[in-house]
Amino acid sequence: MDRQPLIARLETAWRDFLQSCAGLSDSQLMTSGVTGEWVLPDTLAHVTTREEENLKHLPTLMGRQVGLIESVPEARTETPFRRRLRLDTCSHYGKHAVAIRSCRNEQLNGNKTS
Repeated sequence: MDRQPLIARLETAWRDFLQSCAGLSDSQLMTSGVTGEWVLPDTLAHVTTREEENLKHLPTLMGRQVGLIESVPEARTETPFRRRLRLDTCSHYGKHAVAIRSCRNEQLNGNKTS
């Protein structure tokens, strides 16, 4: 299996997550409803904590998660390892990016108060 598509998906998902947060005002940052009653800093803390857990539970790495993927033998990038990585990175970032964008849209449409 080629690692490059996996790395590209990881990088795209992370970039999308960061873009979902870009340009928010201080009041938008502190508006609840991003995920349940969470404000954006709660979501960022959650994502950061999940990444720290990844680094603990997915074997030793050189750098951050991209370094881990590059350092793992090809055969280990499939099945449970790859599924866990995908669930805890690309899918996880995407889930929260969608929630942040949804909250932003609601704010723009006047459906949320700060």
